[in-house]
Amino acid sequence: MTVQLAPQHKVGLLVRSPLLLANCTAELLSLCDRDVLGAVVAPEIGGARRRPRRVVERPGGVVLEIAPGAHSISGLRRLLRAAGELPVLARVMASDPDGVARAGERLEELGVSALEVDLQPGDLELARAALATLREAVELPLLARVPLTQAAACARAVRDLSDALVVAAPPRGLARLAEDEPPRPVEVHGPLLHPLVLDALREVRQAVDLPLVARGGILTAADAGAFLAEGASAVEIDSLAVVHPAAIGAIGRELGV
Repeated sequence: MTVQLAPQHKVGLLVRSPLLLANCTAELLSLCDRDVLGAVVAPEIGGARRRPRRVVERPGGVVLEIAPGAHSISGLRRLLRAAGELPVLARVMASDPDGVARAGERLEELGVSALEVDLQPGDLELARAALATLREAVELPLLARVPLTQAAACARAVRDLSDALVVAAPPRGLARLAEDEPPRPVEVHGPLLHPLVLDALREVRQAVDLPLVARGGILTAADAGAFLAEGASAVEIDSLAVVHPAAIGAIGRELGV
């Protein structure tokens, strides 16, 4: 059940399964059934301001704190060792073209298989500039993650600079993670996202001719299957693995991986 996620790239990105695990660490991978996975996506690497992201489970879904680079270089090295032959994709934030190029070069040196580039909503020129600079800096396949709120427009803007597209980045909001703290920026995850991402996936598929990876609201094999039936080449599971890692193996087996 292999899938080629970067058919136009000179090296490509061949995965043995359409099931990808997002925000994966070596510790999380050890809790999941790796035999059903095609690849894993590491969290964004941080610097001096790095702090662990916090996950709060709420009725109907979860919220994740947007921490400045929740992963470390040593953590990525542990994940690369734990993954073995399983491809590891690294995440970079497309907030500054020069910065994203430096980050991409470092990640390429560490041995990742591809880069997932998190595009910022509302600035298509910045998205193009970041991808163009990154394309010149590294030889890795680039998967551009488009924002949910303007997925089709962003996909059209970067299709010539991307090997594949990830639909879509989760919406953001504010939430109190503790009673004695002010509201913090968070990503919103949960089952409600599934129909929204499914609609965005259809719009992106009609707008561009690139491999698509769908993510958002996947809780069951039926959720993942709906994305694949709508034209996604692969799917990413994120928050479900944090709250119920055993579900990853069950979904993979139901999909026939």
